[in-house]
Amino acid sequence: MRKVRIEYTKLFFFKKNKEIYIPDKWEELSERQFAICAKLYSQPVPDDIFLSEFYGIKKSLAHRLSKFEQYKLIECAGFVSDPKQKINYFFLKSIPGTFLVSPEPRLKDISFEQFMLFDTFFFDYMNDPQEYILRKFVACIYTAKGECTSDFDFEQRMEYLLKKVDTTTMYAIFLNYTFIRKWLSGAFPFLFEYKEDNRHERKQPSVKDKTPSRPNWNAILDGLIGDDILNEEKYRKIKCIRAFKTINNRIKNYNHGKR
Repeated sequence: MRKVRIEYTKLFFFKKNKEIYIPDKWEELSERQFAICAKLYSQPVPDDIFLSEFYGIKKSLAHRLSKFEQYKLIECAGFVSDPKQKINYFFLKSIPGTFLVSPEPRLKDISFEQFMLFDTFFFDYMNDPQEYILRKFVACIYTAKGECTSDFDFEQRMEYLLKKVDTTTMYAIFLNYTFIRKWLSGAFPFLFEYKEDNRHERKQPSVKDKTPSRPNWNAILDGLIGDDILNEEKYRKIKCIRAFKTINNRIKNYNHGKR
């Protein structure tokens, strides 16, 4: 995090200073800063609005800056143009105007069953970027505190999101999850295969594009359960991170045994 002082003129001849802090990486962003960065991937944002929201300065001050000064401040935030980071938490702790909250860092409060649902919808949206699929994804991942996906009527929750949450906010959650999945690929490399792509840019895939393959979580769950089918519900409810550790180690040991 760097500190920069902006000097500007007020009332024709009075000089004033404004100190701002410039993040150097995604991990240093606040909720507000992440929100405006996510908006960049869904719609054009004028320079003065970006500067105002990203640096927490008044739009009138952003207007006073010369084009060169605006350019240099935007250049300082250049890292946001390449969102390929490993982040294990959600920037948006709760969705404004709702009772919905994010999972805890490292997904430590998420059950395997809940993860299977929102990860499936994540890939569905990448393959077919329709807004209702995005709402399914958000409905599974942002819930009331302590709530499970089996605790609420899914169709009613979808209607609630349609009324209360704008598309930009939902897309910010989607973008954030791409960071988390990158982190998962580093923590559990045998289970989560990571491939660089540009799906965060929201471009419609062409015929030549390779459609990202959706993991078959039901088959993975069956492999975890094995012969212990009487306790299937227990496996669905265990914390996802615990399940990932077990499955990742099994795949690792299997691969080593093949050598």
